[in-house]
Amino acid sequence: MRSKCHFHIADSLKSVHNEVKYVLSVLGQSYETEVCFTGINGQAATVSSSTDCDIPVRSENIADASRLSFGKDFTKDGFLMLENGDKDYLSTAIYLLSLAQELDGSKKDAFGRFPYSDSYQKHFSAVLENRVQHCFDDIIVANPKFSLFKKPNEKSSIFISHDVDFINGALVQDGFHALKKLNIPAIFQIILSNLLVNPQWLNMDKIMKIESEYDFISTFYWLVNKGLSKEGIKNADYTFRSKKVQTQLQLVSDSGWENGLHKSISDDSFKTEIEKLNFIPTGNRYHFLRFRPHDDFELINDAGLKFDTSLGFAEEIGFRNSYGLPYRPFNFRTKKRMTLWNARCTLWTQRFVVIRNRMPARRMPK
Repeated sequence: MRSKCHFHIADSLKSVHNEVKYVLSVLGQSYETEVCFTGINGQAATVSSSTDCDIPVRSENIADASRLSFGKDFTKDGFLMLENGDKDYLSTAIYLLSLAQELDGSKKDAFGRFPYSDSYQKHFSAVLENRVQHCFDDIIVANPKFSLFKKPNEKSSIFISHDVDFINGALVQDGFHALKKLNIPAIFQIILSNLLVNPQWLNMDKIMKIESEYDFISTFYWLVNKGLSKEGIKNADYTFRSKKVQTQLQLVSDSGWENGLHKSISDDSFKTEIEKLNFIPTGNRYHFLRFRPHDDFELINDAGLKFDTSLGFAEEIGFRNSYGLPYRPFNFRTKKRMTLWNARCTLWTQRFVVIRNRMPARRMPK
């Protein structure tokens, strides 16, 4: 049976009540402890704007994050400050976990993405740090009332996935590489393979065979739209409904691996792209990581997908929300958490690796 911990949120935090409740629930999840809330200030741990309570929190609503200054409102090492200058661990966790820095949507790079160069993570050199968990740990360690909170002794799991953007590049890129090496047999092999068999990058069977040798499984995210978007960004270089692509798609499914949606850069809704996909995917990742969390998480959630793995910076490996565990995003419009699960993604040479707990067992390919 899971242990319980009770919290009382003071009236002085009325403007941030839902945000505080949300982040405490995530804290409980990370410690596998059930978090309950009570309106009675008795034995419960008190969360208040007063500095002499169990968890002091600044009363300002961090939803208007554009008013926060890295130089004025944060300590030099990147924690929001209470009125007396002490570190406010809970508000810092709320700010980071809710992606408040991206709320106004005014900061965009050339592709419409939130730029790493303007981020909290860049400013405080914290992109590789699981800072939200550090905030949770500091809150728990500082107060004996939280003795019920025990870190779960559970091994991490690795969730490997592949974005299937291009399958026809081998003829040019691999062929050019072989030509530079004057490897004539390789050139002929590349040409014949691409013309007579499969494009050499349409090699899910080979990828699954390699992964199975190391007891790994993975997800393949597919683009259903081909060609340039109206912004000039390349979507797929293949026709998703082609026989060769569908053969590989079916092989992935039959082998116990997973197929997912790689949401294209287009005006298509999730409903439209899922209809083109012709199966109900469990998860999604946005192509080019071009998505706005506070708008698009809700679209993914409403589409009925169970998880998304788009949350990463395009320019840098690390945490876009400074948190390393799967969690349910906060909806600032409804002031509630979503049913959608989100796991961070880390860019690494065209591949994405996502930390996710309890990876389900699946069959290995023959």
